[in-house]
Amino acid sequence: MLSILLDENISHTVAEQVRQKQPQMFIESLHKFQGGVYRGADDTQLLAIATEAQLTLITYDLQTIPDLLTEWSQEGIAHAGVVFVDRRTIGFHDLGRLVRAILRFWEQNAEFDWTNRTAFLPAP
Repeated sequence: MLSILLDENISHTVAEQVRQKQPQMFIESLHKFQGGVYRGADDTQLLAIATEAQLTLITYDLQTIPDLLTEWSQEGIAHAGVVFVDRRTIGFHDLGRLVRAILRFWEQNAEFDWTNRTAFLPAP
């Protein structure tokens, strides 16, 4: 089952709104995950934490996460999946559209094993 961790560049409001609309879905914001202790964590730590918790990371970070995933792949290190959001498709501040996109994505992908998978979040 697809369970999601939103990176710190995504408002915790998104997770709250998604849970209201789809209560059986596990989604958490990094701002609140484990009391928010991982806010400001570097990418390696963030991806490791998400993997340990078996949470697929949703992120706008198209600069550093792809390189980290390549490095992990070359080293044989598994991750719990990453879903990228392109700000040209869904803007940072367009929370309603992001909520709708996550809900739709979850409905279409909830049953897949997300180990070592990546995808782009399509617009709703």
